Amino acid sequence: MKRSKNPSFVLTLKLNTTPSDEHVLADRFFTAFLMKNRLIRYARKKLSAMRQNKEYRSLMAEWKLICDKNDAISKHRKAEIGKDLARIRTYYGLSEYQFHDWISLQQHRYKKHIDSLTAQKLATAVWRAVEACLFRKGKSIHFQRLDSLLTLEGKNNVSGIRFKDGRLHWSGLVIQPQLRKGDHYAKEALTHRVKYCRIKRMAMGTTYHYYLELVLEGTPPRKHSFMDGHVGIDPGTSSEAVFSEHGCILTELASGCKDIQDKASRLSRKLVRSRRANNPNNYNDDGTIKKGRKHWVKSKTYTYTQMKLKALHRRNAAFVKQSEEMLANEILEHHGSDIITEKMDYKALQLKAKDDKVSEKTGKHRSRKRFGKSLSKHAPARFLGILERKLSYEGKTINYVNTWEFKASQYDHVAGDHEKVSLSSRSKLIGTDRVQRDLYSAFLLYCAKDDVSVDRNLCTKAFPLFLKHQEVCVKELLSCNDKHNLSSFGLKDFVAD
Repeated sequence: MKRSKNPSFVLTLKLNTTPSDEHVLADRFFTAFLMKNRLIRYARKKLSAMRQNKEYRSLMAEWKLICDKNDAISKHRKAEIGKDLARIRTYYGLSEYQFHDWISLQQHRYKKHIDSLTAQKLATAVWRAVEACLFRKGKSIHFQRLDSLLTLEGKNNVSGIRFKDGRLHWSGLVIQPQLRKGDHYAKEALTHRVKYCRIKRMAMGTTYHYYLELVLEGTPPRKHSFMDGHVGIDPGTSSEAVFSEHGCILTELASGCKDIQDKASRLSRKLVRSRRANNPNNYNDDGTIKKGRKHWVKSKTYTYTQMKLKALHRRNAAFVKQSEEMLANEILEHHGSDIITEKMDYKALQLKAKDDKVSEKTGKHRSRKRFGKSLSKHAPARFLGILERKLSYEGKTINYVNTWEFKASQYDHVAGDHEKVSLSSRSKLIGTDRVQRDLYSAFLLYCAKDDVSVDRNLCTKAFPLFLKHQEVCVKELLSCNDKHNLSSFGLKDFVAD
């Protein structure tokens, strides 16, 4: 079926489930888990067999030799190789529709629980993993754990999982979702056509709560009005600096989630202690886990603690997302919707440093860790994604500058040149004025002439306004008395001044 190109959005409604409903839904998630992993086992075998095929290996070797060549002969040969590879994949049953046929045999065994369209969506998910191994950098397909299977969805709102007459209908199961009387957003959203439905389960305490996600056609009802105007945003690994003619923002992303993360760390350590106590034979004398296949004993307390940890991770993810949605709304409502920012390679920042350095003081190897933990806690890439999504509803997009050419962190508009500043220096002097480094970078992005250079005349004209907004922003941060902000933002330099 051809994928629809119409815009869509999701409305999430909590299901009013009874214990009987929850039991049926849990059975259906378990059935889907069995079906999906059986298909994964089949796909792994077929993929392994195909990779051992001599013709396939020779074609792939030839493809690697000519894949970067663009002459007419190479293009013709690449087309021929592509057809031969497609023929081999079909012979081994590695295509999306062959997966649909295979899983339909499983679906007939469990047709009381899983309908044909839901089974096809499970097969499509497995095919996406196979695609990553065939056409991208994927190496192998992994089996899915039961606790990581959180959603089941259909393909339309006609059969299978469907929303009809204000209720969820699925193979004899009829459940009423919660809809508050004063929820005007949900009522307006429900006037849109339902494309398909998704059932989602979320860990709450030691059990699951079930939700209905309606994928609706069109754009979501507007909650906030956007302001016109330029905004410069300097993205970091854990913070965002914003400047516009209306003010400055310097904030840590999801700053209030530390308590949740600390609780999750304590529960993780509790699980490790319990696992070691219940499975002493699975560990070596030095405390490392033995190699090979092992049987793990899980106590009832361990299972409950595992669910509590899962619920904490869900709460943390929801808190981070909500705080970033609120920050995006604040920027678009009170500062402007013409966003200018740098493109950050967050994937590269996750990787460990290549150089293995030795400390001169201790003689020990220095840690090669970089920003992986910070990126995991604060999700800065998702914040930019949220901004991009909200702007798309208005037909706008984020304007990115060339990071390597623009050099916002190095430029001095008074001197008119670039000067490298150490990462630990959070403030610097521009002429005779001290500026916070991240806020000044956001100011330079606001004054961008194009994607590679700064409009120096605009900088000179707007700099007094920047200093005024920076003073207000710094005073607000200092009044919070947050020691972490004082150190990470370099605010002590402004106290000294």
